[in-house]
Amino acid sequence: MSERRTQLTARDTELFALLFCHRLVLARQLVSLGFFGSLVRCNARLRYLREAGYVRKALVPSIKGTQAIHQLSPKASPYVAEYLGLEVGEIKRVCSKGFSVLQLEHSVRTTDLRIQFAQAAKRECLEFDWTPELLCRHEYSVRGYDGWHKKVLKPDGLLRLWFSGPQAYFFVEVDLGNVSHRRFAAKIASYRHYARGVFQQTYGADRFQVIVVT
Repeated sequence: MSERRTQLTARDTELFALLFCHRLVLARQLVSLGFFGSLVRCNARLRYLREAGYVRKALVPSIKGTQAIHQLSPKASPYVAEYLGLEVGEIKRVCSKGFSVLQLEHSVRTTDLRIQFAQAAKRECLEFDWTPELLCRHEYSVRGYDGWHKKVLKPDGLLRLWFSGPQAYFFVEVDLGNVSHRRFAAKIASYRHYARGVFQQTYGADRFQVIVVT
């Protein structure tokens, strides 16, 4: 399919941004997230975007057989860069990465969790917002006795819920059982440090909670 004949829509750009942020996504998840009304329409559009070079598909084994996982192609980087306000080079770098079976499982589980939170919020008549890992990752510097030190907070997602009052903030961690006790303790310590003023300065809220899903 030629570049001239490819017709992209605003929904396609949003789809590209989601594929970039979540990295590996199943068609059924795109339907659950409201991008398409049916799996048939979803697969048809994905095929169109794949033939145009904007989306890639990989067939991976699963318990039910083979499943198709969808990724953003580097060709879509300029659209995502403009939509999210990021550098094209950084988006291409992320899109060019391969993935392991563990990363696939983690990505699919995190997106499923986002869907479950959204459905639960709707049932409870709550407003819902989800910020994926690539957008809520925060690298910052703190000053110690021996100079400045770089810190990084890297949750799997940030969930915000509200009704009529202040928003409630929840950082989400998806644990597949592959993280050592030492690494998990370091992650908890990073949240404790983040709560000492950095979170308040970044989000303008007083407190947050951490949800660990195993």
